[in-house]
Amino acid sequence: MSSADTTPITAARFAAALQDLSLPLLHLKVREINNAIAKLQYSNDQLLPFTKEQQSAEGITSPPDQDCVEAIAENEGVIERMKERLAIIYIEVVENRGVKWEDLGKSGEEEEEEPKKKTEEEEVMGVNGEGEGGRVSAAWTDGTFQTGTIRNGEVRLDARPGVRGSGGVEEAPEEDGGLHL
Repeated sequence: MSSADTTPITAARFAAALQDLSLPLLHLKVREINNAIAKLQYSNDQLLPFTKEQQSAEGITSPPDQDCVEAIAENEGVIERMKERLAIIYIEVVENRGVKWEDLGKSGEEEEEEPKKKTEEEEVMGVNGEGEGGRVSAAWTDGTFQTGTIRNGEVRLDARPGVRGSGGVEEAPEEDGGLHL
């Protein structure tokens, strides 16, 4: 079975699965989804020039690349499903648990720097605004990509995004017994 033959989890099953997750894990899920959206949007931005007719130096016009057109359409569909999942997480956090959306990532310790205030829609959907040539993601600087550690089931995010470098998971030194993200 290939990935093309699989179907995404239904919204109802996704919502049911959220009920068992702690707030820190829901916070990580939101960051994971925003990260995926940012990557898909970046991919679409890179593919966009190939969806238009191109004219070579010799004056020959080539048609748009249909594979790129189809990839962008598929990515947009995935982005919409991910935005729906963010909305489902929002309902679980705010309406079902009574937690303010902006408090989702707080663990009782205030962050050193106060981030730029976003509208509720921007915060839920991970929208970063429009830039030259179309939508631009600020995922590399707005905290979408963030590092931290998990120790004994407790999530601690680093104060500055990307401090640990690669962003991958690496074994922690034995004395602190956690995973570094």
